[in-house]
Amino acid sequence: MDCLFIINPIAGVHAGKKIVAELERGLHVRGLRKHIVFTDPEHLETQVLSLAPGRDLIVVAGGDGTVSAIARILGSLDRPPPLAILPLGSGNDLARSLGWWEVWNQGGLDYFWSGISDGKVEAMDLWSCGEDSKFIGYAGFGLDARIVASVSQLRMKRFCHNFGKRWNQFLYVAVGLKYILSIMLKFGSTEMDVCFFDKKGNMNQIRLKNHAALILSNIGHYAGGGALSSASCWSDGKLEAYVIPTVRAYLGLLLRGRVAFLSGPRVTYQ
Repeated sequence: MDCLFIINPIAGVHAGKKIVAELERGLHVRGLRKHIVFTDPEHLETQVLSLAPGRDLIVVAGGDGTVSAIARILGSLDRPPPLAILPLGSGNDLARSLGWWEVWNQGGLDYFWSGISDGKVEAMDLWSCGEDSKFIGYAGFGLDARIVASVSQLRMKRFCHNFGKRWNQFLYVAVGLKYILSIMLKFGSTEMDVCFFDKKGNMNQIRLKNHAALILSNIGHYAGGGALSSASCWSDGKLEAYVIPTVRAYLGLLLRGRVAFLSGPRVTYQ
């Protein structure tokens, strides 16, 4: 098996660099040819397009952002190789939804490779948003988008590179409280017009005014372990739309899956 490992070196308090040492020292699989590279954010597309074609497997070690970016690039290939996730991020919602989170936590690298050997390849939907943007898993609008964009900008600063998962989670909480407070004090409003086009070109539109957020998803987890619809399927060509009218409803969405007695969120549109 010809396997390319694409590793984010700063994910998980530089856990990516530790993974490289484990791969070179501890993973000995008969017939496995390992090729290991670190992600280069400024040249990621060139990296993936030059190294991925023709491989039997791509293993991405990183968080949701790294996995999503590489999956979008792989989606541009005529015959993209299968992709597996080695979860090292703060949220790991894609890995949770696809089963890789549980595999990794149960036994580390050896158990992870057993999961690859025993697993099966399945397709996953890749969605287009506008002319140039694509996403897998889920996309957030309104309050959700503001929080994620602000945290992403902060994490790009050099002084944040040496902090780990807990620091990243703290950033999400702190920035989230800032935006939640601004909404509660009426410092800003949100208006959203979202248009959906099906395979036949038919358009459906959602128009929202003064709603907290809109989440489009086809996976079962959100925001680092929060639960979405258990009926979601990542390969059926359908998105679930969760319209979040208030800050209270948004906080409830974040808690579902973390607090046992809370029921799963209801899908507004499908």
